[in-house]
Amino acid sequence: MNQKYITLLKLMDDVIATKDAIKPAEGWAWQKNHPGLQPDAFRIPHPCHAVFDILLAYIDTEFALTKPFAESRKEFVSFVGLGYDYDTTVRAVPSTISENIFPLLCIKCILVQHRMPIEPILLDNFDNFHKKYGRLIIGDN
Repeated sequence: MNQKYITLLKLMDDVIATKDAIKPAEGWAWQKNHPGLQPDAFRIPHPCHAVFDILLAYIDTEFALTKPFAESRKEFVSFVGLGYDYDTTVRAVPSTISENIFPLLCIKCILVQHRMPIEPILLDNFDNFHKKYGRLIIGDN
């Protein structure tokens, strides 16, 4: 198996490992402290955000979109539409999963199967991920 797939699976496991972090009495932060937003000064973000941000940066640098949009979208929909056990599917890394789709299935596994409390506003690398994969996920031509 290609090393970048192994590394991405490890990062996915690192995100999932934060799932049972003990919630502070005041709750988790849901926004960054910056002008124009109500400060969340006494709260900390769920620890999954730091690791998920690293995972998104890794996807951005290591995985390229090499197939045409229509072909990639069809492949993504075929995997998602079949209601796979994403965790089992991504860990098996079937040869039918392309480099375009593998990162998306890892993200789907984190968000859907493991229900991680990801808030995009708390991520530094979400915008790059969204620019690269957003159209593919939502199906916008």
